[in-house]
Amino acid sequence: MNQIRTAHSGNRYMVLILMLGFLLRILLLQTRGTWYDDAFSIFLSGRTFPEILLVTAAIATPPLYYILLNGWMKLGSELWILRSLNVILSLICIFLTNIRIGRLAHPVSGLWSAFLVAISPIHIYHAQELRMYMLLTVSLLGYAIFFSQIWTMRPGVNRPWKVWVGFVGCGVIAMCTHNLAVFPIFVPLIVSILLRKWRIVNGVLISQALIELFSLPWLAILPGQIDKMQSAFWMPR
Repeated sequence: MNQIRTAHSGNRYMVLILMLGFLLRILLLQTRGTWYDDAFSIFLSGRTFPEILLVTAAIATPPLYYILLNGWMKLGSELWILRSLNVILSLICIFLTNIRIGRLAHPVSGLWSAFLVAISPIHIYHAQELRMYMLLTVSLLGYAIFFSQIWTMRPGVNRPWKVWVGFVGCGVIAMCTHNLAVFPIFVPLIVSILLRKWRIVNGVLISQALIELFSLPWLAILPGQIDKMQSAFWMPR
């Protein structure tokens, strides 16, 4: 009975945290100015699907976020509508943070972590920015949550394939959202080997091979993109 009461209380707090996060993220949503990356995202997402693929093949960012924003534009072209996509993704981040930390540490820790994300100025900033970082964060949080389920699975558990599918799916989304996802993608394998969790190493290896396979069309052009960044990007080597 106490566990049920605690769970209900935690759910109420989570709703309040999400409401607070939403209010903080819609403030100045329409009046905040646009900058180069915002304008570029609007311009590129307004193109056709083949054009999005063609342009992203020439720059340093995978196309998934722009494709998603392209579909979101069907709701309207007003700036607040476009930015609301990242607001929603940001709220999902808050919710997934509660799940991830709640399972890793304690449900109360999960709520506090979600609260800190909800009021985080940098998180609010990126929630209002037309860039891919919120989608990347959502996918990597999902990736971590599924890995924690894999880590604690007991042999003979029913339908473990659903967890593995979610693990691979989140990894593919991350890889198709930002090139730097390649680094956290390999963390589960490294942790499994270092901590000698041999019963899941093979599964993690196969999963990461599938992630790379599904990301192969993009990975094939990545070396050329890196070379372009070295010679034509605004950042120094």
